[in-house]
Amino acid sequence: MDTSDLSQADASVVLPVTDRWSFIARYRYDVEQHHSIDDLVGLSYEDCCWAARIIYQRSLDDEFVETDGMGQQNTFVEWDHLFILEFQLKGLGSLGNKARSLLEETILGYEDID
Repeated sequence: MDTSDLSQADASVVLPVTDRWSFIARYRYDVEQHHSIDDLVGLSYEDCCWAARIIYQRSLDDEFVETDGMGQQNTFVEWDHLFILEFQLKGLGSLGNKARSLLEETILGYEDID
């Protein structure tokens, strides 16, 4: 597929639930093909000394069309699934930074609050 033919809708949110907990979500939809491209949902906890995040992401891996014996075409989608758990001790470093990197890359304007 040529990227100039892409037609997508994208929505994301970082919603503070309390002063320490936040809900994180992103949904990307292919308008032409009428299905999701990827979904992301997670929770984040932060206080003065440490932070933790758990994130689940489902991404489109492959899409293919098969024709059955009656000549009808069926579209099949394969998904990649990713779970990320991250702990950070502020001022000392973190045990993994994949969650933060993923959020910064996929959610426009996302940044950690130190």
